Amino acid sequence: FSVIPYGGTIDKTLEVSKKILYKYPFLQKEFFLSVSRSIEDNQLEQICKTFTESKKYLVLISNFSNSKYGKKVLTKYSNINNIILIDGLYIKPELDLIRRKCKCYIHTHSTCGTAPSLVEMIICEKPIISFDVPQNRNTLNNYGIYFTDFQELKNLLNSNKDFSKFCVNKDVLKNYKWTNIINAYENLF
Repeated sequence: FSVIPYGGTIDKTLEVSKKILYKYPFLQKEFFLSVSRSIEDNQLEQICKTFTESKKYLVLISNFSNSKYGKKVLTKYSNINNIILIDGLYIKPELDLIRRKCKCYIHTHSTCGTAPSLVEMIICEKPIISFDVPQNRNTLNNYGIYFTDFQELKNLLNSNKDFSKFCVNKDVLKNYKWTNIINAYENLF
């Protein structure tokens, strides 16, 4: 029995330009990022509510229009000054630029397995704040910083903590590089 993870890649070709800043003006600010599907166990409403009680900026990327839950979150939080909701961003260079420019990634998934968005942020080598469940700890190999409820996340956001210390170890990063995954499959067969 073998478990081989899947990998991730980050497109590093796109740079911040006037055209990109026009489309994504928040790139000029310090912001936290969260990327997930619009389903309840990804806790989109809870993260938005948390940021309404903070002065920090949140960029939340999801497929809001694809579910009743997502539409509810989009309607409720789209006019909050420090929350930027992006409905369905599928242009990989743009998505990866936003990933590369965030201060810190917040992973709110509570019941998934290894989430592709989490793997991409590991590859991006950004600090990660994650909801504390075994599958997220396993994916991150216990690196990062964890929260068990959104009051705890709020406290973290309002602290003066240096989030740059919460990037994953280079050994964890190697687990999700496609060359290593290909080698693992080739060695298995």
